[in-house]
Amino acid sequence: MGGALTGVGSMTTEIQTTRHTSGAAVVGLAGMLAVMLTVAGVAACSAAGEPPAGPGDRWRVGPTGPAPTIVPNPSLPPVGAMITTGLRLDGQELVLAFGRLSGTVSLEAHLYDSATGVVASGPAPTMGWLAPDQTAPGFVDITEAALDDSHVLEWGYARGPVARITVRQDGAEYPVATAVWSADRDVTAFWVLRPGKPSGNWHPRVTSPLPDDKLPVFTALNHNGTNLHRVLFKLLPQSPPFI
Repeated sequence: MGGALTGVGSMTTEIQTTRHTSGAAVVGLAGMLAVMLTVAGVAACSAAGEPPAGPGDRWRVGPTGPAPTIVPNPSLPPVGAMITTGLRLDGQELVLAFGRLSGTVSLEAHLYDSATGVVASGPAPTMGWLAPDQTAPGFVDITEAALDDSHVLEWGYARGPVARITVRQDGAEYPVATAVWSADRDVTAFWVLRPGKPSGNWHPRVTSPLPDDKLPVFTALNHNGTNLHRVLFKLLPQSPPFI
């Protein structure tokens, strides 16, 4: 595929993950622990006298809740079960919903408050990568929402026999939570909340895009640990401009 990396060495560190299911969601325990450590580190920095908490401080991880019973976006009705992630912004859970538009698979992010039943638009994307061939095996869509200048939320989907997904940036590797789409077992959704510099230059303190060697690299592996696809998260010419 056009987004595949060549000449990148194989990752030698195996990360063992334990998964549990709630509704349609399958969340990697290692991913949850990484997120909890991240959130704890961010919260510890919000001492008295510090500036008000930013978006990165307001995210929490917990058990998955019920999926919405209403259609979040009538113009793109969900196909299959919506995926609950356990990630919450001010009590609203991040929910992923697959749909089809003119035969093309699309993945939308929403925020759902199960207490009120209100569904809101998901985090505003600030960077995106779209595969040149959306029917080929491997990563199809990767989206990033920069929460502040040092924390990001990323989600997307891949095709093929995906057993595990990781993202690596600045020498640190982060496990990514995954869930198989109920309407097509060959499609896997993923999401991760992690520390890291945003890939774009939207933030006031990020004056220019990151150089290639500082950008995150996403890797999809099969059950044997073989790399299926590796992507340098960089805006491609045919990708939509997130501004």
